[in-house]
Amino acid sequence: HNPDVLCSGHYCTKHNVEEPFTPRRTVEPTPAETPAVLTKGALNASRLLGLTEADLARTLGLTAAEIARMAQGLSPLDPESREGRQALQLVQLCRALDALVGQDHQKLQAWMRGHNEALGTTPQKRIQTPEGLAATLDYLACMRVSN
Repeated sequence: HNPDVLCSGHYCTKHNVEEPFTPRRTVEPTPAETPAVLTKGALNASRLLGLTEADLARTLGLTAAEIARMAQGLSPLDPESREGRQALQLVQLCRALDALVGQDHQKLQAWMRGHNEALGTTPQKRIQTPEGLAATLDYLACMRVSN
Protein backbone atom coordinates (compact mmCIF):
# COMPACT_ATOMS: atom_id res chain seq x y z
CA HIS A 1 0.00 0.00 0.00
CA ASN A 2 1.39 3.37 -1.06
CA PRO A 3 0.91 5.90 1.79
CA ASP A 4 0.83 8.75 -0.75
CA VAL A 5 -2.47 7.47 -2.13
CA LEU A 6 -5.60 8.25 -0.15
CA CYS A 7 -7.74 5.16 0.15
CA SER A 8 -10.93 5.67 2.07
CA GLY A 9 -12.49 2.71 3.83
CA HIS A 10 -15.64 3.50 1.88
CA TYR A 11 -13.90 3.33 -1.50
CA CYS A 12 -10.91 1.06 -0.90
CA THR A 13 -11.97 -1.49 1.65
CA LYS A 14 -8.98 -3.69 0.89
CA HIS A 15 -6.86 -1.43 3.13
CA ASN A 16 -9.44 -1.15 5.95
CA VAL A 17 -8.94 2.59 6.36
CA GLU A 18 -11.90 4.17 8.12
CA GLU A 19 -11.52 7.84 7.19
CA PRO A 20 -14.02 9.84 5.13
CA PHE A 21 -13.34 10.44 1.45
CA THR A 22 -11.45 13.63 0.73
CA PRO A 23 -10.50 14.51 -2.84
CA ARG A 24 -6.71 14.22 -3.09
CA ARG A 25 -5.97 16.63 -5.84
CA THR A 26 -7.27 19.08 -8.36
CA VAL A 27 -6.44 18.46 -11.97
CA GLU A 28 -4.82 21.30 -13.87
CA PRO A 29 -4.72 21.07 -17.67
CA THR A 30 -1.34 21.51 -19.32
CA PRO A 31 -0.76 24.01 -22.13
CA ALA A 32 -0.70 21.13 -24.63
CA GLU A 33 -4.34 20.36 -23.87
CA THR A 34 -5.80 22.79 -26.33
CA PRO A 35 -9.57 23.10 -26.61
CA ALA A 36 -9.78 20.94 -29.74
CA VAL A 37 -7.58 18.17 -28.29
CA LEU A 38 -9.44 18.17 -24.98
CA THR A 39 -12.81 18.12 -26.75
CA LYS A 40 -11.79 15.19 -28.95
CA GLY A 41 -10.36 13.36 -25.94
CA ALA A 42 -13.56 13.83 -23.92
CA LEU A 43 -15.72 12.63 -26.81
CA ASN A 44 -13.48 9.58 -27.37
CA ALA A 45 -13.42 8.77 -23.65
CA SER A 46 -17.20 9.04 -23.51
CA ARG A 47 -17.55 6.67 -26.47
CA LEU A 48 -15.09 4.14 -25.01
CA LEU A 49 -16.85 4.26 -21.63
CA GLY A 50 -20.20 3.63 -23.31
CA LEU A 51 -21.72 6.92 -22.19
CA THR A 52 -24.69 8.44 -23.97
CA GLU A 53 -24.68 12.12 -24.98
CA ALA A 54 -27.03 12.73 -22.04
CA ASP A 55 -24.56 11.00 -19.68
CA LEU A 56 -21.72 13.12 -21.03
CA ALA A 57 -23.79 16.29 -20.68
CA ARG A 58 -24.51 15.53 -17.02
CA THR A 59 -20.89 14.55 -16.35
CA LEU A 60 -19.53 17.80 -17.82
CA GLY A 61 -22.37 19.99 -16.55
CA LEU A 62 -23.48 20.96 -20.05
CA THR A 63 -26.74 20.81 -21.96
CA ALA A 64 -27.47 18.25 -24.68
CA ALA A 65 -27.35 21.07 -27.24
CA GLU A 66 -23.87 22.09 -26.02
CA ILE A 67 -22.68 18.48 -26.36
CA ALA A 68 -24.07 18.33 -29.90
CA ARG A 69 -22.22 21.56 -30.84
CA MET A 70 -19.09 20.20 -29.18
CA ALA A 71 -19.34 16.98 -31.23
CA GLN A 72 -19.70 19.01 -34.42
CA GLY A 73 -16.54 20.95 -33.58
CA LEU A 74 -18.48 24.19 -33.14
CA SER A 75 -17.96 24.59 -29.40
CA PRO A 76 -14.60 23.24 -28.15
CA LEU A 77 -14.00 22.92 -24.42
CA ASP A 78 -11.88 25.53 -22.69
CA PRO A 79 -9.28 23.63 -20.58
CA GLU A 80 -9.48 26.40 -17.93
CA SER A 81 -13.25 26.11 -17.49
CA ARG A 82 -15.10 23.90 -15.02
CA GLU A 83 -16.34 21.81 -17.96
CA GLY A 84 -12.79 21.52 -19.29
CA ARG A 85 -11.47 20.29 -15.95
CA GLN A 86 -14.33 17.75 -15.75
CA ALA A 87 -13.50 16.60 -19.28
CA LEU A 88 -9.85 16.14 -18.32
CA GLN A 89 -10.86 14.00 -15.35
CA LEU A 90 -13.12 11.94 -17.62
CA VAL A 91 -10.18 11.30 -19.97
CA GLN A 92 -8.00 10.34 -16.98
CA LEU A 93 -10.71 7.98 -15.71
CA CYS A 94 -10.92 6.31 -19.12
CA ARG A 95 -7.13 5.88 -19.27
CA ALA A 96 -6.95 4.48 -15.74
CA LEU A 97 -9.77 2.01 -16.33
CA ASP A 98 -8.36 1.04 -19.73
CA ALA A 99 -5.05 0.18 -18.05
CA LEU A 100 -6.81 -1.92 -15.39
CA VAL A 101 -8.85 -3.99 -17.86
CA GLY A 102 -6.05 -4.49 -20.36
CA GLN A 103 -7.60 -2.40 -23.14
CA ASP A 104 -10.66 -4.66 -23.29
CA HIS A 105 -13.41 -2.21 -24.19
CA GLN A 106 -16.20 -4.68 -23.45
CA LYS A 107 -14.89 -5.13 -19.90
CA LEU A 108 -14.48 -1.38 -19.59
CA GLN A 109 -18.11 -0.73 -20.53
CA ALA A 110 -19.35 -3.63 -18.39
CA TRP A 111 -17.52 -2.13 -15.39
CA MET A 112 -19.12 1.25 -16.06
CA ARG A 113 -22.64 -0.29 -16.19
CA GLY A 114 -22.22 -2.74 -13.30
CA HIS A 115 -23.14 -1.92 -9.71
CA ASN A 116 -20.08 -1.12 -7.61
CA GLU A 117 -20.52 -1.60 -3.86
CA ALA A 118 -17.67 0.77 -3.02
CA LEU A 119 -19.15 3.57 -5.14
CA GLY A 120 -22.71 2.83 -4.04
CA THR A 121 -24.09 2.71 -7.59
CA THR A 122 -22.89 2.12 -11.13
CA PRO A 123 -19.80 4.11 -12.09
CA GLN A 124 -21.80 5.42 -15.07
CA LYS A 125 -24.20 7.13 -12.65
CA ARG A 126 -21.56 8.04 -10.07
CA ILE A 127 -19.46 10.11 -12.48
CA GLN A 128 -22.38 12.41 -13.32
CA THR A 129 -21.48 14.82 -10.51
CA PRO A 130 -18.12 16.53 -9.95
CA GLU A 131 -17.76 14.81 -6.57
CA GLY A 132 -18.71 11.44 -8.03
CA LEU A 133 -16.25 11.79 -10.90
CA ALA A 134 -13.45 12.66 -8.46
CA ALA A 135 -14.43 9.76 -6.18
CA THR A 136 -14.47 7.30 -9.07
CA LEU A 137 -11.09 8.51 -10.32
CA ASP A 138 -9.70 8.17 -6.79
CA TYR A 139 -11.18 4.66 -6.49
CA LEU A 140 -9.42 3.62 -9.71
CA ALA A 141 -6.14 5.10 -8.45
CA CYS A 142 -6.57 3.00 -5.32
CA MET A 143 -7.25 -0.12 -7.37
CA ARG A 144 -4.14 0.48 -9.48
CA VAL A 145 -1.99 0.71 -6.35
CA SER A 146 -3.62 -2.41 -4.90
CA ASN A 147 -2.92 -4.55 -7.97
